Amino acid sequence: MLKQDETEVLTPVEMADWLKREARDITKSAQLRLQDATDFVAGYLTGTLSPQEADERWTTYNRRWGEPIPGFNVSPEMSDQEILRRLDEPPKPNHGFGQKVTGRDEPRPGPRR
Repeated sequence: MLKQDETEVLTPVEMADWLKREARDITKSAQLRLQDATDFVAGYLTGTLSPQEADERWTTYNRRWGEPIPGFNVSPEMSDQEILRRLDEPPKPNHGFGQKVTGRDEPRPGPRR
């Protein structure tokens, strides 16, 4: 039995099992996310979705999936180290209603709201 101040540490086998599940879940999430986005963007591009329908699908997509990397958009010149550093930054305080909580995020492309 663990004492109150001790935490359970995974064994190497348990951690390897966790990694397999993590990789499976990340892969499935990326697959579903990309298919979801591709479907409504293709529909909008080909005219099978109206601007209003595309906007509704885009809103649903954003509510369902959130940001790919929380708090900011990745630019092509960003290194992996820069992305990880920004992910590890503590959120900046919200100084008023309607302001961005992190202060790091940029507008996401998509249909106008």
